[in-house]
Amino acid sequence: LAEKERAFGAESKEAGVALYNLGLAYMGLGDYAEQRDVLERALPIMEREHGKDSTDVANVLNNLGTAHVSLGEHAKARDLYERALAITGREHGKDSTEVAVVLGNLGCAYGALGD
Repeated sequence: LAEKERAFGAESKEAGVALYNLGLAYMGLGDYAEQRDVLERALPIMEREHGKDSTDVANVLNNLGTAHVSLGEHAKARDLYERALAITGREHGKDSTEVAVVLGNLGCAYGALGD
């Protein structure tokens, strides 16, 4: 990340991708607070570079939702999953496996909220 930020700038597309990948690594390590923090930094970069309704943004939203679920922040996760679902449905179709993944995550968030 530091190398990408030095070479391209902290708000560059390259830094956004590095932040996203770092978020996935933190998820794999079970460090959900760090996952949330780096994905929250990646989100505005990805929105600016790829468009607010891109599949790249949907992926960040879905993984950010996972971090929030793991931290017990289910209402925030629900909101992120709902936005990811809208994008994913438009881009992949409502019957796609990508939509099924987001729907499963959204269902878990609703379940945790008692809905």
